[in-house]
Amino acid sequence: MLLVAPMATSSECYTVKSWSIRRRLGAGFLVVMLAMAALVVVGVVEVRSIESGLTRINDQNAVKQRLAINFRGSVHDRAIALRDVVLAGGDRTAIAEELDLITELTDKYTVSDEKMQAIFADPAATSAAEKAAYADINKVQGQTLPLIEKVVALQRAGDQDAAQALLMEQAKPAFIE
Repeated sequence: MLLVAPMATSSECYTVKSWSIRRRLGAGFLVVMLAMAALVVVGVVEVRSIESGLTRINDQNAVKQRLAINFRGSVHDRAIALRDVVLAGGDRTAIAEELDLITELTDKYTVSDEKMQAIFADPAATSAAEKAAYADINKVQGQTLPLIEKVVALQRAGDQDAAQALLMEQAKPAFIE
């Protein structure tokens, strides 16, 4: 048995074509307004996402970068001061001034290192590449600090030739690394 639904008459059909122009314009305007509202919502969500990323860059990465710059500056200036210790010859006053500068720069490095350690204590705040770079920095620092002490000790003992040789052969490459 075949069931057939009764056909609707033209008066029963209700399509957009049967709407008045006023109703069609209103519906079109409503669609445009809803689309604009949706775009505004999507835009706000995206802007907040971008803002979050920029905040992270400023609050985390810029701090790490600043501390790394402090490391580099301290190391660079200590290398120059150590060179000046060797070049001072027997001038005890000049040597003392450079050693005071080395101590001051070492203290600044230590302050930056303590801040960096606090950042690296949070595993989510650092990447694997940053952890590897920081480990390399600490390794080189561990090798370089004793060389500074040896060069200074040789210079104080009056063995300028040995101090200069140690500076050029071992300390200089360590500072560069």
